[in-house]
Amino acid sequence: MQQSHIAMEKYKNVKALFKNHIDYKLNLIDIGFKKYKVNPLFNFSTVKHGPTTELNILDLFIILNFSENKGVVKILTKIVDVLKRDDSFKIENIFEKDLDLKGYFINCIDSLLLKENSNDLGRVLNNIIVLSSVCDWESGEILLDKFKEIFLKSNNSEVIESVNKFVAFNSQIFESKNMDYSPYIDFVINLILENKINLWGYRSLERGNLSNVFNYMSWRKDYSNIDLVQAFIHYLNSPRVSVEDRHFYSIVILPYLLYVSDSKVKEIIRLYIDQYIDGDSNEMKFELFLLCMLYDEDFLKTISDDVRNKYFIAFEKYCEDEFKFKDYLLSGIVLDYAKEEGTQYDFFREIKNKFNL
Repeated sequence: MQQSHIAMEKYKNVKALFKNHIDYKLNLIDIGFKKYKVNPLFNFSTVKHGPTTELNILDLFIILNFSENKGVVKILTKIVDVLKRDDSFKIENIFEKDLDLKGYFINCIDSLLLKENSNDLGRVLNNIIVLSSVCDWESGEILLDKFKEIFLKSNNSEVIESVNKFVAFNSQIFESKNMDYSPYIDFVINLILENKINLWGYRSLERGNLSNVFNYMSWRKDYSNIDLVQAFIHYLNSPRVSVEDRHFYSIVILPYLLYVSDSKVKEIIRLYIDQYIDGDSNEMKFELFLLCMLYDEDFLKTISDDVRNKYFIAFEKYCEDEFKFKDYLLSGIVLDYAKEEGTQYDFFREIKNKFNL
């Protein structure tokens, strides 16, 4: 036991040393950026016996294997900060020249997927997902397939959160918007249909860990898998699905599909929602109504008058109670919709005038 304790202490020391090494290199990049306006990265590697600032393959190995996920997020946040301060500074300046980052990440994933599951393996795989955001991937490449393989291998719902972080950083670093995440959304919906979302996956979806994916897809608005959406709605209507799960999956998936889908898929979803929120109302259905209003600009035009008026009454009640429902600030919704043309928006103009907004 004493030897084990010594080994752990040595590991902690090595881990701390590696962390300091990465922090040092990031600080050199930051210092070089601030000092040299023409060339934001002070390339110490050209100075004889000077420190190399570019991140190389050894640095990547250290980051992936000895960092916690929050450490990788910190590194990427620093990189994004440096990039945002000067448009002429590119992500390529951060890494050693001729380093095949895409090939490195894919090879790492393939090698790790051959290993037995462990907490450390899951941590490193999630680190790879997040750090691979420094590459400008395209839809024809196999990255999303690798993400799916990681989930199926590890059965670790943290993968959903890591992919969400990947999209957040990747969309800040690159403006190309070359990725089509429809297959990933298909994958998540199929996991729900196959009851492969465990408690941690449930919590991950509850925390909004598909939000960045849907926001990215909203640039395209071309999600078109009608068959899968119909299967998902059939699942939600199935008696084998609990009332709680029906509420939950309706809220965390459907409004955002309305946000990113083509007109045919939207029509199917709107029909289901109109029927679902009719009848007895509750807070979950009201939240679904709110989200659909926020993410589908034509939602109020397409639902029945009876359903719309019923939820307008509930909306006004919450306005009387400090204009708040859960984390939603209703005053902002009122002001936004009061500007819209059409009789279905008269309600918001009346609320605005009634409460002197």
